[in-house]
Amino acid sequence: MRSLELRNGESIWCLGKSGISTRESFYTRCKTRADRETDPTMKQRLISLASNVNKIDEAMEKHDELLKEIQDSPTDLDAIVAKRRKDFTGDFFRFLALLSETYDNLEDRDGVARLVAKCMSAVSAFDKTLESLETLDAAQAKFDDILNSSSVDAACEKIKSLAKAKELDSSLILLINSAWAAAKESTSVKNEILKSDSQLWQQHSPQAMTMKLRILMLYTRLPRSCTNGLR
Repeated sequence: MRSLELRNGESIWCLGKSGISTRESFYTRCKTRADRETDPTMKQRLISLASNVNKIDEAMEKHDELLKEIQDSPTDLDAIVAKRRKDFTGDFFRFLALLSETYDNLEDRDGVARLVAKCMSAVSAFDKTLESLETLDAAQAKFDDILNSSSVDAACEKIKSLAKAKELDSSLILLINSAWAAAKESTSVKNEILKSDSQLWQQHSPQAMTMKLRILMLYTRLPRSCTNGLR
């Protein structure tokens, strides 16, 4: 019953200006009846219904305001998503679906459908970018922890532990390889590579990462700037 009331309230809201008087009248009638009602159960139901209508009104106004911002600046959609990602909720897209249903013109409905597709694409791209940044931040924290180890052996043990826990992810490997690429041109590192299995350096295995890290920490001071370009 409650979901039906909410959906009906949202549908009325999407009628636009013609629905304003309907909403206000409905809300006023609920409040008036609740004030006059003597039955506690019915009184509480009316109060709850009026409260739900008010919540719908506030939520729909927020969705409508976001929609207008998008319509006013369609070329700035990515920036709007970045600024207001939390407002691009399932409820917002449901609001757009309800809005589309109020249009009789197929062209208007298609316009809403295109807008929904663009919004979903922008939101998906933003989330993927954010996820990548969060993953890189987590990898950087692990890398910093390894570099701050008390000894080379302790650092290598951390690499082995991460590999065992399946936390030696691609982002961390990328950071290690980036540091490796920045340092391997030094004479001391080149000499160490010649002593070892050259094929191993091309791998991303825990053994390869451990050997790279050991040589890096023994023969060089890892420049933190070598990872800055990844941010």
